[in-house]
Amino acid sequence: KLLTELVYRYAGLERDLSAANAELRNRQEILDADLHAAANIQKALLPKPLSADLPVKAAWHFVPSEKIGGDIFLVNRLGGLLVELHK
Repeated sequence: KLLTELVYRYAGLERDLSAANAELRNRQEILDADLHAAANIQKALLPKPLSADLPVKAAWHFVPSEKIGGDIFLVNRLGGLLVELHK
């Protein structure tokens, strides 16, 4: 009787664990999709390259992170040789 009880208890715990793992996988997929969307938004906010006739060069490298956040910066040509840099 004790062995039968233990077997049923183990089977129930195994089902619970399997359900919890499925829920974690589902939530991770949602988080991954959100991070991918955030990376696309952040990439769209990057400045456009400056024209080659300016005496100033600006470069950046975009690497999506595993967290949402970070700094934003702007590089704009104001006219003539004037350039605005903002962080």
